[in-house]
Amino acid sequence: MNRFYLLKGTIIFLFILAFSFSIFGQATSQPSSPPAGIVTIKISIGDVQVAMGDTATTAAPAFTKAKINMELKAPTRIKTGPDSTIEILLQDKSVLKIGAQSDFLIETWNFDPKTGTKKGFFKLFSGKVMAVVTKLSGSSSFQIITNNGVASVRGTKFGVNVKDSPSGSIMDLLVFNGAVAVGAPGQIPSSIVNAGQMISVAANAVLSAITEISQQALQEFSNNGNAPGMDTLETELPDEEQTYAEETQEGGETQQTTTTQQTQTTETQKLEGEEAKQAEQKVKSELEKWIEKYLNMIGDFGSIVIDGKVWSTFTVNTEFDFGTVGFGIYMPIIYGNDLFNPTSWYNYESYHLVWGTLSDSLDSVGKILSIFRYFRIGYPDDPFFLKLGQFDDFILGNGMNLYMYSNMYDFPQTRRLGLNMNLLLGGFGINLALDQITKPEVLGIRPYIQFIKGIPFYFGFEITGDIKPLYDDLISDPVFGSIGTGFTFPIIRTQSFLNIIMFADASVNYVFKPYETENKFYLTNGFGLFAGLRGNVLFIKYRAEYRFLAGEYKPQIFSFDYQLKRDGYLDYFKNSATPLDFSAISDLIGSAKSGLFIEASFDLFNKKITGFASWAHYFYDQSVATLTNDFLTAGVTLSDELFPPFEGVIEIIKPDFLVPDIPFFENLSITATIGYTVAQGFKIFVTYSIFYVQDDNGVYQQQQSYSVTTQVSFF
Repeated sequence: MNRFYLLKGTIIFLFILAFSFSIFGQATSQPSSPPAGIVTIKISIGDVQVAMGDTATTAAPAFTKAKINMELKAPTRIKTGPDSTIEILLQDKSVLKIGAQSDFLIETWNFDPKTGTKKGFFKLFSGKVMAVVTKLSGSSSFQIITNNGVASVRGTKFGVNVKDSPSGSIMDLLVFNGAVAVGAPGQIPSSIVNAGQMISVAANAVLSAITEISQQALQEFSNNGNAPGMDTLETELPDEEQTYAEETQEGGETQQTTTTQQTQTTETQKLEGEEAKQAEQKVKSELEKWIEKYLNMIGDFGSIVIDGKVWSTFTVNTEFDFGTVGFGIYMPIIYGNDLFNPTSWYNYESYHLVWGTLSDSLDSVGKILSIFRYFRIGYPDDPFFLKLGQFDDFILGNGMNLYMYSNMYDFPQTRRLGLNMNLLLGGFGINLALDQITKPEVLGIRPYIQFIKGIPFYFGFEITGDIKPLYDDLISDPVFGSIGTGFTFPIIRTQSFLNIIMFADASVNYVFKPYETENKFYLTNGFGLFAGLRGNVLFIKYRAEYRFLAGEYKPQIFSFDYQLKRDGYLDYFKNSATPLDFSAISDLIGSAKSGLFIEASFDLFNKKITGFASWAHYFYDQSVATLTNDFLTAGVTLSDELFPPFEGVIEIIKPDFLVPDIPFFENLSITATIGYTVAQGFKIFVTYSIFYVQDDNGVYQQQQSYSVTTQVSFF
């Protein structure tokens, strides 16, 4: 038994030592990233507009008409009208063709002509793009990102089509040559789509099965109105790229690229005798107990095909929980045959530290900080609570206006340093929520007072808002959010058996239009009242509240799905919201709507069984046009300590739950995962997902996807 734990501790120590010396101990003068590259417009037909520089990433880019041979640099936004198209030539001789009625962003384009190293990140918000990508080498990367998923390539020809459907946007990926790795936002792309194949990604980021390219999908992608079809390129490719295309096409027809999953297992010495085995199960060293209590270091193994080569992936997704203090690490590694040789990693440059100059040193510090997903001190109800980084549980006050907001909607492509803080000192406190500290777009602030020391009896005032439009004087979008006040009062407080805390809030929405000459700021015509109870009964945590919504008031604008609904909110507050009419308050009350929100979670047998559920129901007529609709989420997790060696998770998500005009299957997502422990520290997981897509006849057809992953725990 002691030899087993000594071996395990040695492995842990060697892993940390090797990692530290291999990565953070290396300092050379090698540049950290290639310089900014150039993009040239080669073909422009019809109505094509481009916006370069800082305005490209705002809600109101400063567009100008595209011209042949115009040189572009990232960031650049490109929009095409009906029957219009554009072909752009990248400095590495790759070609991108953007179809009619498309919205495309060149977010990052760096290229070093000396080494051939390049980094390209492009976003397709809507429409189509055909990409012919030249071969990549070394640490180069090339990705096209949509709201549905991510396509990562090394040298291939493929098309992406983002199209609307009654159930939300759908991303179709069609591969004509080579291979493309596809994944959901926030994950390493690991589903390999080979030449002649396609995959679809639904609005909820669920991947369909990989199939041969259908005639319908090909026709939808090729159709470019009266402009030349998407399946043809007028920009002439160099002979090298033409030869490569022929080779990859031939390779795609003769063989299918195989995907392997590499796993590592550790053989442990078996102790002889039944008595020794029982002792090993009963007695653990103090180090083992400490590790199990405070550390949860998990690595997910997988594989990806890049440039015809199979690379292994190991994603370190680590959480360190020391009670009052905790932090998380997210570090994806793409490697060949040696995980412990960082110089052989495909994405080595993402972790390679250089300290030669001030610029290199700052870049290295940024790389170290980017590994940390979040850092936490305390808990939300503590007198001092601080959480920095990327997380999905922002909350302000009682959560009437900002509740379970996430700044991870496009993680890890975009990393944000968010802040959620609570500070109570001398009876006065402040609660803050910023989606990113350096340039916040969503923020909330709540000053409050404590009436009785040591008792959570608070009264506060809060304001929340989306202030992104303030960063650009040319933008014509309003700032909007909510202003509210409320209190919390403990009814029953015990150590763990029963806690009941009463809370109540009153709130109004507001609009601020800095570009207007008159009536720049006003409260919208409506208000909301929340009142409820939260706390726990034994092992069940609960929250139950009654909502009274008068007039145009929108509750909990900044919630988990805010980024999906932001365009709808923006359009409403810009074009439809009207000022509050104080003389008609009685009419607002008479026509008010009400609703219920219930949330619960439980923990049984020391986390052997955990679960959660939340349900919102509003007592008014709901439709596709209403922003605040019923929803239902639920999930149950069974740990491997309940029925070893198996464990499982099932989750259900249903926005617009039982809304009359919206089919039940629209946006419905069901995911089930079964895990099997092969050996201590090594598991295999099979995930099965179901989602529904509407066919041409308006009937929702069930789509399915499967995935298999391996997971290794070093502790």
